[in-house]
Amino acid sequence: MAFWRKDLIQVNGYNEDFYGWGREDNEIAARLANAGIRKRAIKFGGIVFHLYHPEKCREHCEENERRLAQTITDKITYCSQGVNQYTYALSELYA
Repeated sequence: MAFWRKDLIQVNGYNEDFYGWGREDNEIAARLANAGIRKRAIKFGGIVFHLYHPEKCREHCEENERRLAQTITDKITYCSQGVNQYTYALSELYA
């Protein structure tokens, strides 16, 4: 999955309330769709890289499912624990 920077900022990036394995990709996709940002598919039209990482704990799957369901049901477009927490760090980086 990839996004334009402006679209990522509009929905405040990944929701860092998610813990462990599961559903954070679906949840950000739902917020992008709820915000009216259209998905584009480029299947077989781009190069994909996946960085190896150990699989995370699945202990919180039920809670993560609940967060995803709430985003869909309530048509949430912005999360509170996203990239906005790092605004100062980003402004310093791009200064």
